[in-house]
Amino acid sequence: MKFSMLIGKPLLKCSAGVVLLIGAGLVNVMPAAASVAVSTAHDNAGGITQYWGYQVAYESNTSSLWTTGNDSTGNLGQGMWTTTNPSIANLGNGNQIAYQANTSALWTTGQDGTGNLGLGMMPGTSPSIAYLASAGRYEIVFQANTGDLWEFLSGTGGGAFNLGLPMDHKSSPSVTALATGGVEIAYEDNTDTLSVIGADGFGSLGLGMWGGSSPSISALPSGGYQIAFQANTSALWTTGSDGTANLGLGMWPGSSPSISALASGGYEIAMEANTGVLWTAGSDGTGSQGFNMWKGTSPSIVGLGGGGYEIAFAGSNGSLWVDGTDDTGDLQQSMWGGSSPSITGLPVVAECTTCAKSHPVRPR
Repeated sequence: MKFSMLIGKPLLKCSAGVVLLIGAGLVNVMPAAASVAVSTAHDNAGGITQYWGYQVAYESNTSSLWTTGNDSTGNLGQGMWTTTNPSIANLGNGNQIAYQANTSALWTTGQDGTGNLGLGMMPGTSPSIAYLASAGRYEIVFQANTGDLWEFLSGTGGGAFNLGLPMDHKSSPSVTALATGGVEIAYEDNTDTLSVIGADGFGSLGLGMWGGSSPSISALPSGGYQIAFQANTSALWTTGSDGTANLGLGMWPGSSPSISALASGGYEIAMEANTGVLWTAGSDGTGSQGFNMWKGTSPSIVGLGGGGYEIAFAGSNGSLWVDGTDDTGDLQQSMWGGSSPSITGLPVVAECTTCAKSHPVRPR
């Protein structure tokens, strides 16, 4: 299997300045989580409705990692570094979450196991995870406690690699799996400039970012990628295969946008406007969604396979909210103040549509 961006050297021994934590390793143990059933009606003929669901990972008000959505809802029993954000990706047969633990170490949990990866993160920053379907593995990118950009590849021949690129110490990177293979990473460098590294390009893009904010990158189905970011003017900008543009929308200073490709083509961006309200911009429309957000947090958006999108965000009441094609409203799950959720799409879910009982049926 080819990976075109294995820059740096595998982590085989302690590198200067990088904390290798005792007890690192993955175990195939997953804390039990309560099942969520969507209430639907269903007759004896077994009427079926198919839809594309979603799953959200977030930091609860107890600083524990929680997940909720069409797959499951529950406390995963993992302590997080306060006011950081987990990242979730669907692996096709389950989900995997990357997060900064309360020890400041990079941890992962999900279908592929739960464990301490033994890598010290810059306190207060957040990782990003993407699934490479063609390779059957996932990649996590993060800012190490040295201030450099690092990557972790799962599976045989994987491991941790120091990409040797200094970052803004308050910023977090973003990774996406490209349609043509490999990955692309977007990050804010130590000069507060947007930069990329990966199979589709490497280097500074020469665009100034708001210090301490984080870019978001999404692969495009036709190839290439698009990045959304807060410029040093606090305006929302995009750049990538679809061009570079100032979208003329003021963002809440220091917050970060989220971008996702859409099944119908193009992309959609979610952001917190400078009014503290959730906005979207892109191929599916631009405008206010009318929901007040927790000030300074960042929404997360995913394009659904059946069309449309879903957004997860921290509401001004401190609760986890969603808005989009599938659901809209307060999920009544309390978040850690100032943290932001992460959302991923799920494969097709088939549900019985006419029954006095409620029982999801997942196709095999």
